[in-house]
Amino acid sequence: MEGSTRSIKLEQKIFPAKVVTVISDTRIAINRGLEHKIRLNQRVLMYRLSNEEIKDPDTGESLGYLEIYKGTGKVISIQEKMSIIESDRYEIKTVKDTQTIFQGIPIGQPTYDYKDLLGFEDPEIGDLVKPI
Repeated sequence: MEGSTRSIKLEQKIFPAKVVTVISDTRIAINRGLEHKIRLNQRVLMYRLSNEEIKDPDTGESLGYLEIYKGTGKVISIQEKMSIIESDRYEIKTVKDTQTIFQGIPIGQPTYDYKDLLGFEDPEIGDLVKPI
């Protein structure tokens, strides 16, 4: 139990990380790396906090800020103090080839599927990142 408590405390010091540069719509760099125990292939969620604090309409109690989802990804490169995250969201697309001709005879229209990598939603410097 003590080990898992220590792990949670370490994670709280490491996360949330922040986006320090947007490489492309599918790749970002964060301000955490080897010295923060970031791991290759570690999955993360990128988000931003809402501008307004949300309050319970009945009690007026603060419920905090909404986390606005921007995408998920995985660590693909780690440096001492930075890491690169690549989106891990894909859309499966089906492509239908044009009709194939074999020895002058049409033999159908083969189809194949491929994965199309989807980018993060409007990634910006300062967006937050946490493990999932």
